[in-house]
Amino acid sequence: MTSKGTDDLVALKKAAAEGEGEAQKRLGEAYFLQRDYGQAEAWLSKAASRNVPGAEDMWKLVDAFRFKRKKLIRRHLDLAAELGSPGDLGFLHLAAEEGIGEAQQLLGELYLSGKEVPRDCRQAAKWLSRAAKHKGSRAEGLLRQHLLRAARCNDPDALDFLQGAAAEGVDEARYVLEFLKCKNGPQRNYRQAARWLSSAARRNRFGTGELLREELRHAAEDRDPHGLEFLRGAAEEGVGEAQKLLGEMYLSGSGVPRDSRQAGKWLGRAVKRKGSGAEGLLRQLLRRTKQRKSSDALDFLQGAASEGVAEAQKLLGEKHRFGKGVPRDRRKAVRIDPPIGPRPRPRPGANAQGYRNDWTGR
Repeated sequence: MTSKGTDDLVALKKAAAEGEGEAQKRLGEAYFLQRDYGQAEAWLSKAASRNVPGAEDMWKLVDAFRFKRKKLIRRHLDLAAELGSPGDLGFLHLAAEEGIGEAQQLLGELYLSGKEVPRDCRQAAKWLSRAAKHKGSRAEGLLRQHLLRAARCNDPDALDFLQGAAAEGVDEARYVLEFLKCKNGPQRNYRQAARWLSSAARRNRFGTGELLREELRHAAEDRDPHGLEFLRGAAEEGVGEAQKLLGEMYLSGSGVPRDSRQAGKWLGRAVKRKGSGAEGLLRQLLRRTKQRKSSDALDFLQGAASEGVAEAQKLLGEKHRFGKGVPRDRRKAVRIDPPIGPRPRPRPGANAQGYRNDWTGR
């Protein structure tokens, strides 16, 4: 294209972007001649919505052309797969750009393995991310496997893979990148690292929940300040397993000063989270505190009661009522002690709502 032609195209793009219908139609035709059918269809569709004469007919023509072209590409792609060869790289790129999931997956695998093309982890992640958007695609499993592998190490290839996936809108990849930056960067922030990984785990489409559980186990086993910061960050983000581990650490004094009130507080929060495994432990500890009059037992009850655990509130109310380990105070007993007895049932026909279980938070 001559410099004059380039200038004309730039001016055409500017006019089309400003909403000029005729310019949008001409730009669509220009893209069609350049074999950029996706852009051609997009601009002709915009021109057709503005009722530009001839734009709708041209748009339908391009749409029909792309449909026939996709069928032809898919037929050749199936033939290439049967022959056991990925075929020409240019052809694969063409099919992948047309949105054909099989081509996108195959291209991602080629860039990942370095067969027939130079190994490029960012390109691999890009095409696997696009392929994973197709229902039933095997690319989602591959993307999960390699995303987790990249998250567990800190080398340039791993970062390239995560950046490629993040650029395609995979939120988990973006969050894991921030997690690695906070964990391994020059200015380390383990609490913030836990928050990023917790955000990724909430989606858990690509197995980031598994990665978070691994990091929590390591943090609890290390018993160092960094591990404690990581646990605290995850616990503050509402991760039940982190809350349970933090409660156990405060209960035993492992890695932190022993603090029964903090133990009750974090275990009280953990029981509200499904799958935390804290409910059985908390019940057992509350049974023990029922008979004890020590300050530790009282602190534990106060910590759990402050988080809305009904059984802890009841036991604390009884202690104040009868003066078990604390000065007798009927006013405090009435304020803390919840009603004792069976849960009321709604009358037949009444517009009753479900009752919340204060023990589990569900």
